[in-house]
Amino acid sequence: MLRAFFIFVTVLVSLIASACVPTLSQPRGDAHLASLARADRLHAADDFDGAAREYETAAQSAERRVDREEARYRRTRSLLRAGRRAEALAELDALAANEPISRNTVRALYDASSLRLEDGDVAGALAGFERIVRSHPDHGLALRSLDRWVAQVTEAEGPEAGTALLVGLDEPLRESDLHDYVLFRLAERALVADDRIAAERYFATVVAEHPYPEGELWDDALVRLADLAEESGDVDAAVAHLSALTSRHEGTWSPGSYTLPTMPLAELRIAELERDVRSDLDAAEAAFQRLYDDYPTSRLRDDALFGLGDLMERRGRMDDACALYRRVVSEFEVGRARRVAATRLRRAAPSCD
Repeated sequence: MLRAFFIFVTVLVSLIASACVPTLSQPRGDAHLASLARADRLHAADDFDGAAREYETAAQSAERRVDREEARYRRTRSLLRAGRRAEALAELDALAANEPISRNTVRALYDASSLRLEDGDVAGALAGFERIVRSHPDHGLALRSLDRWVAQVTEAEGPEAGTALLVGLDEPLRESDLHDYVLFRLAERALVADDRIAAERYFATVVAEHPYPEGELWDDALVRLADLAEESGDVDAAVAHLSALTSRHEGTWSPGSYTLPTMPLAELRIAELERDVRSDLDAAEAAFQRLYDDYPTSRLRDDALFGLGDLMERRGRMDDACALYRRVVSEFEVGRARRVAATRLRRAAPSCD
């Protein structure tokens, strides 16, 4: 319910903000706006040198720092397209060095680091990616910077060095949005190294330290724990992990409900494990029914309805099975479940009349 409330508030704030014109993010000043428009037109017409000059004019005529830096950032795009790479890099470095930071600071630092990596300056590039990860771990480019940093270290020094880098970031990033990704990456690397115990420990830490609804990888970690449990033959643990995931599905008083994509998949998997491994048809029926009832927009509802029909057929209740197969055919226009249900109806025609 909490995450759904956050979504509602976000939408409401967006609607209110869209009605307030002008906003603080809109550029100001007639001269600045005119130069910015000319620069954009020149860039679109592939006159990149002309666009770079006009963006510089726009920056000089800007009334606010935010507008000046936006014009300078756009100028770097034109400089690059004009083949003036050194000038673009110098402009990006200047933007990245500005204090206090602005909305273009991290973006400029990331672009500068990417350019250096392309030019073979690996040390300079990694220093930039590291700065983003350590100083701006909640920024949208932090994860990409982390992955590129780790990938380069792994390529140059080997997998153990990449893993050691991530281990060293565990504590410093503990309070950041990036921490669960560090743990998840460590779990994945442990699996590659065939260290299932370490992988399970890292996935479990993601679940414990970054729970729903704030944790972005909470559900993925539970799915991976279920995978590992099932692979080791511990079906009880697999069902428990999947059930922990589906138990957080929640309806809201706003239109629709907040449903993680993994939730209906987990419910289907529970049903199949109960049916095929545990041979608990009652538990399987309950899971199929939850999937059909609780996820009205899921593409798996036809599988759920077919699964219910299949269970009725296994129990020898052909009238109920046929009724459910007919519902699959009538409620869903396409899909494997519909095709198989139609086949079952034809095969059992005398029993379904």
